[in-house]
Amino acid sequence: LRKGIAGEGLVGKLNEAKKKLEKAKDEAKAEQKALQEEWEHKLRIAVMDAESASTGQRTHLQEELAVLYNNHGSALKKAGDLQRAEEMYKRAIQNRMAVGGEETVDLAPILINLAAVHLNQGHASEAEPLFARAYALRLHTLGESNQSTIAAKKWLIKCRSSGQRAESAGGRPQDMPPGSSGSH
Repeated sequence: LRKGIAGEGLVGKLNEAKKKLEKAKDEAKAEQKALQEEWEHKLRIAVMDAESASTGQRTHLQEELAVLYNNHGSALKKAGDLQRAEEMYKRAIQNRMAVGGEETVDLAPILINLAAVHLNQGHASEAEPLFARAYALRLHTLGESNQSTIAAKKWLIKCRSSGQRAESAGGRPQDMPPGSSGSH
């Protein structure tokens, strides 16, 4: 009997040890899973930080490109190369919009420059929506009495009067010979 009781006690101890071992395995798995999740979380944060830094650099580069394209367009316009100036202004607009969206006031000077090229080419109908958009951006952001807003309004008025002169002469604004819209 003693051997039977002792055997049962041993079996009980073995079962108890087995339960403790299973519990320790479960705890180890849970701890391992928690560590894995913690490292995955840290990795995601590191990736997001790297992407953020990359985006910040990309944003800064696009801002600089917008300025450079705009400046190059102005130099080409002064040199009389209106076609290439137009291309540079369009690239400047693309880069500026990539950084600040379509509603940033920083877009207004580039829109005015592109519109002025169209106006110089005698295409008042292409210039007017650009001048109008630049004016609207400045009006909304800077207010009616701001000097930049006033300048944009003057460009818009000049464009509209240029387009009306061309239409009253029997032609359409885009039919005007280059340079007939006046000098800047």
